[in-house]
Amino acid sequence: MAKVIDAEDLVLRKKKLPTEAFFVDTNIIILYKDPFSASLTNEELSRFSEKVSYSMEYLKANYKTYSTIYSAFEYYKHLQHHYFTSQTGDRFLNTSKFKKLKIENEVFKDGWKRHMISFRKVFYKNFPIINSNEDKANLIYQFESEAMDFGDYAIWKAVESSKETFHCIFSNDSDLYNISDDIYLLTTNPKIIIEAKSNGKLFI
Repeated sequence: MAKVIDAEDLVLRKKKLPTEAFFVDTNIIILYKDPFSASLTNEELSRFSEKVSYSMEYLKANYKTYSTIYSAFEYYKHLQHHYFTSQTGDRFLNTSKFKKLKIENEVFKDGWKRHMISFRKVFYKNFPIINSNEDKANLIYQFESEAMDFGDYAIWKAVESSKETFHCIFSNDSDLYNISDDIYLLTTNPKIIIEAKSNGKLFI
């Protein structure tokens, strides 16, 4: 299991990360950027978003911050799905209809362009993508779907392949608690923090 760091406690007490950098998982990027203002209408989401934003400002000011191409892909799919459903009223993404609207509907096209400008900024400026050295050809062969979803697995392996002083992931996904103990899991998820404390895996 990963060694867990309570992000809020670290910021509140101005403690130091045991690494010189950290990677940001997709769920943290979504909470931090809140591209569709979901936190304005969801009280629980608003609390999580505030916790992440509070922690992130301190962390970004004091540590190198990176992402992976896997997080960028997942974030793109999040934008595509939610933009399409918010504009059409459809429950699910229809890629053929999406492509058609981008060509034929000026309002839809302009709105999507704004999201793409923001998308590029996220991964060029806020959380730059670092080239990872994991064995990409064997990712699928080695993947065990019972333990976690593929996106989490790919991000873990990308971080694991980086230099040791970068072995930290900021995520609220409980799947990443079950990765190897040479990785630090920075989180604001109280369930992960409580479980880590009970297992002696909470980093002090």
